[in-house]
Amino acid sequence: MSQTQMVTLYIRGVYLPGFQLIPSLMMLGFAAAFVAKRRNEDFTEATSDVPSPPAFEPLF
Repeated sequence: MSQTQMVTLYIRGVYLPGFQLIPSLMMLGFAAAFVAKRRNEDFTEATSDVPSPPAFEPLF
């Protein structure tokens, strides 16, 4: 006999009932990675006019 843990997600004022725990965590992780990537792209666009440091050249 197996039991499943159901999770209710609340996103932007909307309840999404009846998701299982592991797939819900995977969906939230995917969404977090997507948001982090978009924020990183926005940051690089905002700092594109800043010159980058010179390339590293070893002494030997």
